Amino acid sequence: MAGENPVGARALLVDDNEISLLMARSILSHHGLSVTTAPDGISALDRARETDFDIIFMDHIMPDMDGIETAAAIRKLGGKYAAVPIIALTANESPGIKDFFVDKGMSDYLSKPLEDNSLGEALLRWIGLGEPGLQPHPAHTAEPPLKSEVLRRASEHSGLEISSTLRQIGGDEDVYLRILQTFMGSVSSTLDILPAYVSEGRWDDLRIRIHGERGGLANIGAASLAEAARLLELAAINRDIPYIKNNIGAFCGELKLLHKRLEESIPARETVKKAAATDAQRAALKSDASAVLGYIENLEGGLALGLMEEITSRSYGGDLDAVLEKIRRCIEDFDYDTAEELLTGVAGQI
Repeated sequence: MAGENPVGARALLVDDNEISLLMARSILSHHGLSVTTAPDGISALDRARETDFDIIFMDHIMPDMDGIETAAAIRKLGGKYAAVPIIALTANESPGIKDFFVDKGMSDYLSKPLEDNSLGEALLRWIGLGEPGLQPHPAHTAEPPLKSEVLRRASEHSGLEISSTLRQIGGDEDVYLRILQTFMGSVSSTLDILPAYVSEGRWDDLRIRIHGERGGLANIGAASLAEAARLLELAAINRDIPYIKNNIGAFCGELKLLHKRLEESIPARETVKKAAATDAQRAALKSDASAVLGYIENLEGGLALGLMEEITSRSYGGDLDAVLEKIRRCIEDFDYDTAEELLTGVAGQI
C-alpha cells in the first residue's frame, strides 16, 4: 500500500494494557486511520480473520501469547497477511532491536510510549503520505497553558508531566483525562496483585504486569514511577529477588500516593462538550462496536468501557448518541447482556 493515502486505512492495534491502547488509539486516529483494538494475541487473530487490515501495531510483551507469537500466527493466515506491515511496539531500546524483530517476522518497530513524530515517519514508510493536516506536529517552543481546571489541579497536586503526554496526542485534553481516569481505575487491582506475585514467587507474571504498569505510567507522565517500574521489570527478568523484595513496597507506596493525589484532584468523571465525529470516526463506528462486543465476550469489561467512553466522547447525532450513551452506562453497571443486545442492534443499523 506504499504511496497511498493512509486516511481511512484500517489499522489493528494490539496491546494488553488499557492505557497504552487508549493512548496509541488516539494518536493513530489523529493520523486518519480507522483503528480496531485487541487486548491480546488470540483476540488479534480473531480480528485479523474478520477484517483485512492495512497495517498492524503489535505490543511485544503480552501474557499467554506474546507479540512475536501473534505476528507469526497472523503471517500464517496467508494472503495479504503474508506481507502486511506489522510494527512492533516495545520499550526495549537495546542495540539491534530492529533486526531482532525483523528476524522474527515483523516489519519494523516503534518505541513505547508511542510518539506522534515517530509514528508519522512509520506511516510514511509503510502506507504512504497522509494529508498535510495529519502530519507530525512540530516541536513546541513553549507549553500552552492547560484549559481544563481539573487537569490544572492534577498537574499541581500530582507532579505528573502532563504536557509531554498532551504533545503526543495533539493537545487533546479530553483524551488525556480519559487516559488518567482509566489509570486511576486500575491502581487498586495493581496494588493487590503485585505483592501477591512476590509472595508466591510468580516472577514471570510479575515481569509482565510490571511491564504493563511501566507503559501506563510513562503514558500519563509519571516519569519517576515509570523508571522504578523499569528497574523492577529488569530485576524480574534477571531473577534479582533481593532487589524486588527490597523495592516493591516502596513502588507500591508511591503508586498509592499518586492515586490518592489524583483522587483529590479528580473527584468525579468530567462532563465534556462533545465534538462532532469526523468522517473517519463515523466510518470506524461499526468496527468499534464490534470491538466492544469482542471485549465483552472475552470478559474484558475495562477495555469495553474504555472504548465506549472514547466513542461517546464525540457526537454522531441525536438518537444514535442516546443509544451509545445507554450502552456505556450498561457496561459501567456491568449489565453486559443489555449492552450486547444494544450493540448488536447498533451494528446492524450502521
